[in-house]
Amino acid sequence: MAQSEVVRRFINFKSLLLRNLLVGVKAALLRPLALNDIGASWFQIAALLLLSFLPSLVAQLLDVGWAGEFSSYGLPGILFPFPAIFILAVLAAKLLNVDAQAKAIILTMLSASIVIDAADYSLPYILKHFPKVIRFVGPHIGDLTGYWLGAVFAVVLLRVQLVGNGKKWIVLKLIVTMPAAFILAWAMNDVWRERTVWSVTYDEEQTAENTQDYYAAVSEEILYLQPQLLADHLNKLKPGQAGTSNLYFLGVAGYAEQGVFMREIRSVKEIILPRFSTEDHSLLLVNNKETLKTEPIATTTSIQMSVAKIGEVMDKDNDILFVYLTSHGSKQHKLSLSFIPLQIKDLDPIVLRKILDDAGIQWRVIVVSACYSGGFIEPLADDKTLVITAAAADRTSFGCSDENDYTYFGRAYFEEALSKTNSLIDAFDLARDIVTKRELDEQQTPSNPQISVGKEMREKLSAFEKTIH
Repeated sequence: MAQSEVVRRFINFKSLLLRNLLVGVKAALLRPLALNDIGASWFQIAALLLLSFLPSLVAQLLDVGWAGEFSSYGLPGILFPFPAIFILAVLAAKLLNVDAQAKAIILTMLSASIVIDAADYSLPYILKHFPKVIRFVGPHIGDLTGYWLGAVFAVVLLRVQLVGNGKKWIVLKLIVTMPAAFILAWAMNDVWRERTVWSVTYDEEQTAENTQDYYAAVSEEILYLQPQLLADHLNKLKPGQAGTSNLYFLGVAGYAEQGVFMREIRSVKEIILPRFSTEDHSLLLVNNKETLKTEPIATTTSIQMSVAKIGEVMDKDNDILFVYLTSHGSKQHKLSLSFIPLQIKDLDPIVLRKILDDAGIQWRVIVVSACYSGGFIEPLADDKTLVITAAAADRTSFGCSDENDYTYFGRAYFEEALSKTNSLIDAFDLARDIVTKRELDEQQTPSNPQISVGKEMREKLSAFEKTIH
């Protein structure tokens, strides 16, 4: 074959491939297509299969850099759309009696999947500049690929030219199209697709260190140390000064995978201890690998044991227990107590109420910094309790990024508001204004912090705060 002929064929192939990529763009945008005009061949489909690696490869190169290495683990995940599209397209074409258009349907869907994958990788970087948008769509970005590809498949099949016309053919199209599109969307969203083809170069020492960190909480040393560590900390709790109200402080940092909660609870203790004379009356329960040998881990059991011990040493008629909980919160109004790979139950406010009741503690200040923490108000509120939450029951709170030293509410309440007043109630009003202004400045939906002040507790705190110097 003459060299000019090879060049001509290559140019034709490249032009056709570009045209087919544009077909994918039009399909992804749900634009009209004439399948009969598409240059569909198995050679073109094979070329698109190779190009399907491009979105993942480019995104991972930008993330990792050229110093990384090729990884084969992502190959099946990247190729997964092809067999799903192939099977459904062939079946749909057979049922619609348009076998000749099967290749065009496959090529169109494969090209569209490349466009959608590129958008899937790009959207998080684009949307981070639009916080209001990402707040609503962020949790659903992971499902975008499946729903979008399913919608494209539905549009492509509905525009297939059938051999006949009339209502029965329209009904047939709907009967075939809707299940096929649903199955494709379901498969793309419910099958885990590892798509890493370029990753950080394997480092044996770093991997061993990461493995050690991951299993830190279940190492033999820690398993035997933790019960004794909790007992030692509980034994350090001392009775308060007789004839006056003393404040006991229990701080709980519930989520081990982010250091912000550990740092916050330590800082809060340093603020509370001198301000309210809580020396010998303070205890921290912390989930973090850095504190495994110094602080007891936070579980419902360790919280129950700590509250029970505080109830034993305090004057229940006069002393006040201040509980500060900082972690992630769920829409089900539970506080996350997490230390992977330990299996720890989240803290339910009803369970916390029972723990406090069983310990016989009357005077309670409970502050919860977590998303949806307003759900703690109703189960915990009574005449002798002050409950403060960082968010309403249906709102998220902010500031839990791993690099932070405080959550937004934690900083506003403890570091900023309590530096201006000794009143735990007045400090809430100041903190709510500070947090709301910050959230609005950042174009966030306000978390709407909540407070419930028991009638008797208001008078109790008023008297107690007069003793603070």
